[in-house]
Amino acid sequence: MSALPLGKMGLLNQTETEVSDESHDFESSLDDATGRHSEYIGDKFDHEQFEVETPFHRIIDAQPQSTLHGQTNPLPSHFLGKGYVVNSYFVCRLRYLMYCMAFIDCVGIAAFWFTDSIDDGGIYVEDASASMSFRRASCVAHGNCSNSCETIVVYGSLIYHMLPLVILIGLPASGWRIFEPFERVEPSANTFSQFSQNEESRRLIENHESNEAGSSDQPTRVLTSVNSIAESSIQMHSKIAGKKQNTTKLRRTAFLQICELIAVLVLWINFLIMLYYVYALFHGDALECDYAQVQLYVDLAVIPFVLHFVELCYFFRYREHIKMQLGAFHEEDQTGGLKSAFAKTFHPRRLCQSESSSFVRNTRKALYKAAELENFRHLSSTLVTAQERLGRKFASRMYSNPKLRLFLFSKSKKNPLHAAAANGNVQMIDVLIHAGIGVNSLDKVARMRLSTGDVFLYFAKFFISDPVPSDTATSIYRTTLVTPLHCAVYMNQIEAVKALIAHGADVNKCAKSSNSNHVVPPLFIAENTMIVRLLLEAGANHLLVPDPGHQNTLTALQLAYLSDNILLAQELEKWGGDVALTPLHAAAGANHDVMVRKLLKRKADPNSLGEFGYEGLHRRTPLHWAAVNNASSSLLELLTGGGNPNFQDRLGRTPLHWAASLGSTECVLLLLQNGADCRIRDVFSMTPMLCGGRARLGNNALINHLIKYGADINDCTLTGDTALHLAVKEERLETALSLIACGADMHKVNQHGFRPLDNTTSTKFQFEMKRASGYRDVLLKATPTHAAFALKLKDSLERMNITAWQMDHDESKILDDTLWREKLVRDIASTSIVIAVITQDFTLSEPCLRELATAKEVGTPVMAVSIEHARIGDDLQVYLYTRQVVPFESAIVASHPDTPTAQDRLLGEDHTDLKSVSYLYDETRYEAQFRLLLDGVRDEIEKQRKGQIQKQLSHNQTAMFESTLRGHTMFDSLVGSHTSFISNREVIVGSELDYPNSESTSQISGDSYRSDPAEKKYIFIAHGDCHRAFVRNLHERLSSCGYAVIVDGGTLKDLPEASNMKERIQVSKNAILGCATCIVIVSERTAKNELVSDQLAFAEDKQRPIFPVLLNDVKLNSSVLSLLSYRPLYHFTTNVGFTASLHQLMTRMREILPQEGM
Repeated sequence: MSALPLGKMGLLNQTETEVSDESHDFESSLDDATGRHSEYIGDKFDHEQFEVETPFHRIIDAQPQSTLHGQTNPLPSHFLGKGYVVNSYFVCRLRYLMYCMAFIDCVGIAAFWFTDSIDDGGIYVEDASASMSFRRASCVAHGNCSNSCETIVVYGSLIYHMLPLVILIGLPASGWRIFEPFERVEPSANTFSQFSQNEESRRLIENHESNEAGSSDQPTRVLTSVNSIAESSIQMHSKIAGKKQNTTKLRRTAFLQICELIAVLVLWINFLIMLYYVYALFHGDALECDYAQVQLYVDLAVIPFVLHFVELCYFFRYREHIKMQLGAFHEEDQTGGLKSAFAKTFHPRRLCQSESSSFVRNTRKALYKAAELENFRHLSSTLVTAQERLGRKFASRMYSNPKLRLFLFSKSKKNPLHAAAANGNVQMIDVLIHAGIGVNSLDKVARMRLSTGDVFLYFAKFFISDPVPSDTATSIYRTTLVTPLHCAVYMNQIEAVKALIAHGADVNKCAKSSNSNHVVPPLFIAENTMIVRLLLEAGANHLLVPDPGHQNTLTALQLAYLSDNILLAQELEKWGGDVALTPLHAAAGANHDVMVRKLLKRKADPNSLGEFGYEGLHRRTPLHWAAVNNASSSLLELLTGGGNPNFQDRLGRTPLHWAASLGSTECVLLLLQNGADCRIRDVFSMTPMLCGGRARLGNNALINHLIKYGADINDCTLTGDTALHLAVKEERLETALSLIACGADMHKVNQHGFRPLDNTTSTKFQFEMKRASGYRDVLLKATPTHAAFALKLKDSLERMNITAWQMDHDESKILDDTLWREKLVRDIASTSIVIAVITQDFTLSEPCLRELATAKEVGTPVMAVSIEHARIGDDLQVYLYTRQVVPFESAIVASHPDTPTAQDRLLGEDHTDLKSVSYLYDETRYEAQFRLLLDGVRDEIEKQRKGQIQKQLSHNQTAMFESTLRGHTMFDSLVGSHTSFISNREVIVGSELDYPNSESTSQISGDSYRSDPAEKKYIFIAHGDCHRAFVRNLHERLSSCGYAVIVDGGTLKDLPEASNMKERIQVSKNAILGCATCIVIVSERTAKNELVSDQLAFAEDKQRPIFPVLLNDVKLNSSVLSLLSYRPLYHFTTNVGFTASLHQLMTRMREILPQEGM
């Protein structure tokens, strides 16, 4: 972020404390660290030297041999000719410039040495050292002053005499291979194989990660972790796609390093010459020389002076171009090796070191280099040897946290975990943590570089522009110690961040620094929204104010706005991010209840919105901050101190909204217990329950708390989405399952006709929701003897994320026939498709045929599979959705020896005594046949879903139009609607049509006619003493729905056989006068009844609402009755009510047939 540069924090330049030139010693240090070629007789470690075969060694030995096709022409041994020069960017420029400058310098040198003195018309100066002093010459009157000319000639000749330096800087572009800038390394077969196996390596590694052991024995955990990777026989040190594949650093030649020092020398000489000219303007008479040859000589010296900078620029560009061409994009990616060679030979400290100290030093260096270069093979072998020689807990001792000395200085531990985190190497992170390196360990990762290349770049940057400016910190007075998580976050290594968090990294651990502005947690340096989301989900405090009262009185949201990272700011605001407000806000968000109590005692306003009475950007109180951060202790203190739990921020959200949306169960309960209103809506019409639907980690306790205090779990937004809709849209599976477990309606639709299930394309998500709610896609129907095959088919369907179930016939023995038939209809109507397992005894099973008949009547399609070559007769074909049957006979190899034969099952009278049929399967053929069945099942499920959505859309549009006519708003109609797909299914049980038996049905059908309870309105039934059983049943059903019912002749269930007719007529008239509506039973018998006629005429005269119930007592046989008992009936008479009956029929038909098809 621009507001907090990482370079200043010490997170950009990941190099070593020592000069990088010593890194050429890497390979030798690895050998020293592994201990394979040396024997150690240390002061502290006297273990016997032995060779152990480990999984690390197997990685080393398993080197795939492969090469790439295509080879270039071999390079000349000594000189690269013209063809290489013309096909270059900077070689030709640097070479030809060197030739030009050499020619000019040679002319200048020859003019100086081979001409006469200045007084004699030449250029030569005999005493050059004396002429370099700035003295004022005493001239003869009317004569020239040769002494003043000598000074400028000497300084001009210095430019010409830099010819050797000019030639040396240009020699790397001369073509002579002895002057090459970088060493050439021929790629090996192993190097080629790393590229080709990169993707496979990463894929196999991920499969093995789940098998890593969690033993408490540290070395065993390391070996087990690497063993899972070694057994795959792959190169573990290959990097992820898109990153460089180097396993060793690029090495600069000694000549290039000499050229870098020479370039610095040229810069200093030019700088001194420039100072001379500036000084000469004000001192001495050096600029008063009148000799023409001197002026020409000096003026021409300006040309090579300027060309010196041009040559250095070409040298810099040439060096950078070749360096990056070879894969070294930063200075730390290359090495020279001069300093390490010198130190190894002459450094007295290292000469006096013991073998054990040398081993520890080499091990530390080898591990860091291997992690930095992602060389897993070397890292593995070094870890094994270190554990063998240094003990099990060597890592915790070797990589303890460094100390800040005088709050200014610190020495790096060269922690390899930081390098692995910065590179995003998850496998290395796992192994290093298992080896014992602390996941929250601190280290200094930005170190000073003192190589020749760095010295040259330091001075070159003053006149050479860098394509990508760097904010690398070079000051040793700004030491910053960071965790591996800081490194991974700054380098945008998402997988490394996940791995570190999984290993328990503290997402709120701040860095340690001599600069207080850099003492921040990883969230403050994140620039990737995915990483920010991972940190927040792990509990990062985005409301932290790191340095309150000083320069860094900022939150993560303010830094995002300062760096113009709008996406990051939006992500933080979704989680309740805010700007820094007051100390009370900060204490509340950090859950510092003691500080909150202290501030409240000092009269701090618990409902303050900002400092000094100002209103903050988001208008949030300390209660909001506590709810956002799940700070229950400080939340309780604020509520006790007078905090308003219903205070709404700028978005209209109360603390309860935020606590519910972020899944803070404890805060939700505290707020509800202290008066928080769970029915308040924000500016988006969202209640806390709806916000809870978007919670990342939903739980039953949070939802039950809201329901207990009055929240509606099926409450909806302006678009009709319930909390379950929102949870599905946000892909919050745990939240969705919690809502279903607490009673959320899975079939409620929004204004677009979509159920919650329809808001996701993930079949796994849908499957889990259906399984949790008991919703089923497929009903499997098989005879009891073939339940095993049906169970296998059920498992196969559920493996494809299709819910399936089998009817439990034991319930039919518990329930009476009417309830069982009603349940059967509801279950089959709510199923998308029925699969019948056709066997020889299928047609003999009365329950199977009855369920197929029910499925056909309710419109549920039926598909068939056969396993016994059973013949499908005409009586069975009429029930099947299609005559094409998926045969599974080819998948059955044999049956179990105890399995009854088909003949036994056909002849047996009592099928319950027969054993279940079990088969042996050819799984390949079974899968082939199952795929044929699966395609049809999926097509039918999708067809049913689309059909239901279309019907529901039509229903919603009609409901909204009617509510508009009644003066209700669209939102009222959505909130008050409890319509579901099942309630709008084409199936309406006959008994339910005539006798509403559910509370929801009674409310929908009876609210229009139910009177005020204070007026004691009731329904009057006129029957004329006919059809007593029907009237008794109707009376019971209406009473069970909550209606007051008076029956002509009495109000008891048992109607009287006879009564005083005169008194009865008077009572019935009084009842009609006081009733809300009158139901008249119309049949052949009541049509001839004078009592019914009189009561009907009286009700019409008194303008009572009349509901004629046409009763048809036609006798139906059992087969017709079975088919029609579950269907809605449409009653027509030839002389009355034809239009009304036709309207009911057409309304029903329009739901099934599109209007344009009529």
